[in-house]
This record gives sequence, structure tokens and C-alpha cells, in this order.
Amino acid sequence: MMDLDILSKYNQWNSELEEKYLKLWPEAEYHIWDGVISPNDYFRSPLKILFLNKEAYDTEYDSYDISEALKDELELGKPIFNNRPIKYNFKNRLFVLNLISNLNQSYLTDDVYNQYSNEEFYHDMLKTAYCNIKKSDGKGKSNSLDLRYCFLRNKEIIEEQISFLNPSLIIGGNVVDGIIEDSFNWGENLYVSESNVISIYQLVIKGRTYPFFDMYHPAKAINHSIERIELFKALKFVNEKYPMFWKNRCNNACFID
Repeated sequence: MMDLDILSKYNQWNSELEEKYLKLWPEAEYHIWDGVISPNDYFRSPLKILFLNKEAYDTEYDSYDISEALKDELELGKPIFNNRPIKYNFKNRLFVLNLISNLNQSYLTDDVYNQYSNEEFYHDMLKTAYCNIKKSDGKGKSNSLDLRYCFLRNKEIIEEQISFLNPSLIIGGNVVDGIIEDSFNWGENLYVSESNVISIYQLVIKGRTYPFFDMYHPAKAINHSIERIELFKALKFVNEKYPMFWKNRCNNACFID
């Protein structure tokens, strides 16, 4: 498929879904839409990652598409997000996930991580999708009951996003407990960390199963070395229990109805 065809198909679907979403929230003061940051890069990436977080917030209550805003910043090589922990939490997670096809312990050192440049991180971030549970009237601080209400109202929209984007895996930013846990179908748990740093569940959407990483919210200040070790350990545990598991998650067909 040519780049223009990819972009056209994605844009048409994305526009129609946003219109559908707006009809669900006619009373909203503003909304921040989301999705794939760079459709062509996502489409061509063997490993397709969808970040699912809580809510987007704008101090001026302006409506815009956060994925397009991120794309513009990334392509200009600008720092993304004003919140320093968020940037480095995304960078930390993408660094480890890029090891998914070669789970060699020697790559996990701080020295190797420090060689992962911002330019490489920005390029990898372009290949991801970025979605939120709450897309309208976001607040500076999340409330679980409010997020739960928004999720139930948005559930069909989020299911459609996951199904169409068909990611290799989903990274959740502390959105399971009290928000989505009892409203989706789940398969076998793949990994549960004793330290609560990470758990890997299996989310079932429209008959397809997605590894779902339940991790700290990306705005949380954490010890990155510990998180890298825990995430790597989780990836390796799953791959040893189910050989070729992560390789088989790559090269998913995406932008499918």
C-alpha cells in the first residue's frame, strides 16, 4: 500500500470516529482527540505500540488532536510534553520494548540506555499510537470515578480504536484498577510482578487478543533503572514460557475494519 493510500484510509476512519465520538459528548466544552502519531510510520513498523492513558488536559480548554501535535513536535526534534517524568518514562519504556526481538541481558545496562539518543526516541515515538480514556474536558488531576464514567461512555470508541489499529501490544498508564478492569473481556494473565511495577494481562477485543501492560502512570516519577529491569524481566518471562510469543506479535496487519 502506498503512503498516500495509507494516510487516506487512516484519515477517513479517524475523522468518522471522531464525529461519532462528538455525538456522544454534545455538552463537552472541549475535546482532545487522539490516535496514531504518524500513520505511515506506524503502518510500516513491525512492532506496533498503543499507549492507553487516563486523560488529556489543556489549560486554555482548546480542542485539538494530540497525536497530530505530537507528530509536529517530534518531526521538529522538539522535547515532547512539558512534564519531564512523562518524557523520560516514555523513552525508558520504548528503549526496553525495542529489545523485544533480542532479549539479551547485556543490552540492558545504563551505559547502553544512555546511548539511546533523543533523536532515536523521537523516531520510535512516531511509530506509536497515543490514546486516552477521557477525551473531553480533561482536568489537571484525574479522578477514578470520573474516569470510570468516561470509559463506560467511551467504551465503544476505544474498542474501535484498538481494533482498527490492531497493535502488537498495549501499554496502559495505570488505567486497569477501578477503571477498565471489569468492563472488558480478559484472557490468561501472562505476568504479574511481585513489586507491582508491571503486570501483563491479555485484553480481548472483537475476538483478537492483545498483551496489555499495566504500568505506572507516565507522569509518575520512578526509578528508571528498576523499571527497565522489571519490564525486561517480564518480556523474557513470557518469551520463555511461550517461545516466539513476542515475535509472533510483530507485523500485525493494521488499519483493518
